[in-house]
Amino acid sequence: MKTVLLYLKDFLKENFNYKTYSLTALFLICCIYVNYQYNFEDKIIDAWYGKPERTLWYFLFYAFSYYGTVLIQILTAKKKDTVLKKEFWLYTLFGLIVLSLDASFSWHSEIGKDLPWDVYILLYKILGDLSGIIATTIPLWLFYLLTKNNRDNFYGLSTTNTTSVNYYFLMLLIMTIPILWASFQEDFLTSYPTFPDNEAYKYLNIPRGIAIGIYEFFYAFDFITVELLFRGFFIIGLYKVLGDKVLLPMVSTYAFLHFGKPLGETIGSIFGGFILGVFALKTRNIWGGIILHVGVALL
Repeated sequence: MKTVLLYLKDFLKENFNYKTYSLTALFLICCIYVNYQYNFEDKIIDAWYGKPERTLWYFLFYAFSYYGTVLIQILTAKKKDTVLKKEFWLYTLFGLIVLSLDASFSWHSEIGKDLPWDVYILLYKILGDLSGIIATTIPLWLFYLLTKNNRDNFYGLSTTNTTSVNYYFLMLLIMTIPILWASFQEDFLTSYPTFPDNEAYKYLNIPRGIAIGIYEFFYAFDFITVELLFRGFFIIGLYKVLGDKVLLPMVSTYAFLHFGKPLGETIGSIFGGFILGVFALKTRNIWGGIILHVGVALL
């Protein structure tokens, strides 16, 4: 646990800027208020489900969070040279496009419509969790092949410095307390558990527990692609362009990813995204983040 605290202490000692962090916090507070007051993500963006315009909406949505935070860093740190780099725009625009495609993915909604409704819903959810392979992992891999400098580290999916992941199991143990509390809150109970309460297992002629296990496996798999994009690409991949300033824009965009979920989860994502981002910076791998993220999701 000392190593965990040391990572955070060292990062804040080297990078903390009162104006930057204060304005970023104010920016996120205002955005969270507007979204949850007017249900922006659910009512405006999701109204375009299944249409190309939804991808554009999501791109503008996430670009606002990312570049808004970058602008705050430029104004407070007075370093404008970053946005003049061609690599900055190449990497960030690519990452935001991938994120937008993944968030708006709906191509699987037509698959299996002739199946019994309960089976279709289960299949729809599983395919939705697997969509990250098509919308995130494959594009990132192709981009990595074209731009890579380190042949042994695909945005943090490396075998180096893996001893640090042990600390995440301790953090996961500590997280069981707030997770237990949250599991009794009304807003969380409207969103979780995510397994559809249906009778697909009867149509498939398998025990309900097996159906739940299959669903949970693919549900957990989806969080690997989330870590690959946010802590892998937006932190490790962009480090050579932005240095330590990769962190706050990622945190803001990660918070926007949680809009539409319980308010407590969105607020928690800010702190969780910050901590996991620091660890990715210090260790140059995302395995610990995967362990923690998947563990919290399943709990």
